[in-house]
Amino acid sequence: MFTGNLSLGFRLPKGFTLTPQAQYDYNLTQFISVKCELEKRIFRNGYVNAIYERNFRATSAVLNLAFVMILLAARTGFLLRQSNNSTILVESAQGGLVT
Repeated sequence: MFTGNLSLGFRLPKGFTLTPQAQYDYNLTQFISVKCELEKRIFRNGYVNAIYERNFRATSAVLNLAFVMILLAARTGFLLRQSNNSTILVESAQGGLVT
């Protein structure tokens, strides 16, 4: 299997970044998947993003919405993922102690 990936990044007004991506199978002359990510930095230490991905081989579509905040010694966030007929909410926190 011989595949190629194409990804472009665009800085948009108001601090948004748009990143479309595509994966192509040269042997079958068809796209394997497409993905688009929209991200915005908020406050000084955080960001929100939305990612939509469509996989043509697995006939699946996924939508991710995420919020991440990076604090002095910790990183916290949540991810909401909608895939076909299921929804998942993931909360995370990681970091260390400050002395």
